[in-house]
Amino acid sequence: MRLDVHVVLAALSGAAAGQGSCFVPNGTERHLLNNGVNDTYRPCSPLSEGHGMCCNTQPGDRCWDDGLCWNPRMRFLWRESCTDQTWESPRCLKLCINDEARELSLSKLGRMTSLMGVLTDSPPPGTGGYPSSQMDVRITECPDGSLCCGKPDEAIACCTAGTGKRIADGQVVDASASASSPAPSAGGGSGSSVDMRVVGGSVAGAVDAGVLALGVAFHWYRRRKRRAEAAARNKSTAGEMRQGEAAGAAPTELPPDSLPPAELPPDAYPRAEAPSGQR
Repeated sequence: MRLDVHVVLAALSGAAAGQGSCFVPNGTERHLLNNGVNDTYRPCSPLSEGHGMCCNTQPGDRCWDDGLCWNPRMRFLWRESCTDQTWESPRCLKLCINDEARELSLSKLGRMTSLMGVLTDSPPPGTGGYPSSQMDVRITECPDGSLCCGKPDEAIACCTAGTGKRIADGQVVDASASASSPAPSAGGGSGSSVDMRVVGGSVAGAVDAGVLALGVAFHWYRRRKRRAEAAARNKSTAGEMRQGEAAGAAPTELPPDSLPPAELPPDAYPRAEAPSGQR
């Protein structure tokens, strides 16, 4: 029995529609791509709120407020699909959708890029060899908080060159343009490392802890200094006493009133005369 291709596609489309329509940047329904039929892409926000990003809930991806998807088990960050097939909605996160690897030209990165092996005709990072516009893309957060396409080893050149992006108010902007502006909340309660409020709280806590530590250290230093000075004084006094003994210093004379009375010799007393009439 031969299956009608149109029937199969219709069935797949129906299944995809039942799961929620989510599209990759080139407009293809995500469930129809690769092994998408085994995944479950769902909108991160109610359809009544308009378009928004989708995340694959089958492996446990979680939606972040900034539109990215986070897999806590694998600790992977993704840019996935959007409910707007045209991707013109401002709520479609336009991050890593234009094959950014090809934009890292040798003229821009110079010798460093050539040494790292990043070529202008290399496949886009984080997509398993697919164009960025046709697939979910792994995202790497650089040490400075900016975002680059691909796995950590694929994002080295981007992070080193400072060509990453940031998400501000749901929009993708150059990292340099948003350096003075805090990034939006990306956690949605999920513990996002990109959530500047969490980072700010951590920094404030670290500052408070640092001030407290400095205060304790200063107090300890003062106590130690006082003890050292007291020990030095005691040592100096003991040394002076030992020096005096070695030099044969005369013993200290006691005051007269502190000496016991001395007895006179017998011949020092006057001789008593017998009274008259007695022998």
